[in-house]
Amino acid sequence: MKVSGHILICGWSENGPDLVDNILLDRQHRSIVILADLPESPVLHDQVSFVHGEVCAPKLDLANAAEAESAVVLGAHSIDDVYGRDAKSLINALILKECNPDLYVALELYDTSSLNHASVSQADEFIVVGALAGGLLCRAVLDHGSTRAITSLVRSKEHCEIYRVNLPTTWVGKQFGEVLESAKKDMNMLLVAVEPSGGELVLNPPADYIFAADDSIAVIAAERPEA
Repeated sequence: MKVSGHILICGWSENGPDLVDNILLDRQHRSIVILADLPESPVLHDQVSFVHGEVCAPKLDLANAAEAESAVVLGAHSIDDVYGRDAKSLINALILKECNPDLYVALELYDTSSLNHASVSQADEFIVVGALAGGLLCRAVLDHGSTRAITSLVRSKEHCEIYRVNLPTTWVGKQFGEVLESAKKDMNMLLVAVEPSGGELVLNPPADYIFAADDSIAVIAAERPEA
């Protein structure tokens, strides 16, 4: 397989179609390789390739995991028990990291308790489906209608989305509050968070926060900004 710098999707779940749609709509125009134990590709698109089988070294070689940029491990719905499903996902993430230690791996989990063992997988990010649903339901009953705004921010089919981008060089040394207006006026994006190099993402940082050269920012925009 000649594709490289692609996003590798391992396994398939009910979230797979929406995941692929959102990746394809992003202006980064990433190629996708789906590696799943399915009889045929679940998505027909010229940017999407398919490898049949389980996550193992020979199949990862066919999917060119060594040259992939990122990977997503989806839960195996052939396993009814969510704890067992998560255990397989954790193992698959570990196999991916053994194949390509530099691969950025995001992991779909179904049981919050699985996070207790998450470090074994060496994955970089964990998305617990049940926890997200619980949080959204909480917002629905406490702040009626707020979930419409929250869910729209993670779907590329909507008008705006959240993006993590590099800090514009002209912002280095400036304060957070100082650049809020210019971010909206000049780039049509809403600045919502900052992530210092090696630090945690800070939502709504103080107005006097001073940007450093290696900071990243999170913004809300209609399309990925070229900041």
